[in-house]
Amino acid sequence: MAANLAAHRPPSLRSGPVTALTPDQLFAIITNGFGVMPPYGWQQPEPVRWSVVAYVRALGAQPSTADTRADSAEAATLRRTDSLRTAGASLSQIVKQAGVP
Repeated sequence: MAANLAAHRPPSLRSGPVTALTPDQLFAIITNGFGVMPPYGWQQPEPVRWSVVAYVRALGAQPSTADTRADSAEAATLRRTDSLRTAGASLSQIVKQAGVP
């Protein structure tokens, strides 16, 4: 889903800014929304939202693996692409920077 948010990608759930959030802050974001993320308080009962908080916290606590490093590399490539797009780069410049033959 995040790949479709070219204008402003959400941070990785394993990133420092997200792992620094308290459980109450995460719950408030899930309940009320934040930025372009809509609120889910009306859709999900409180116990489900607390389960999501627990899941996000567990993700941040997991050690880095080959899979998480690959995800991070892909995220970095997407951020570079977004920056080039925002700066008005041509498609050929974006493709060249992404390393696509």
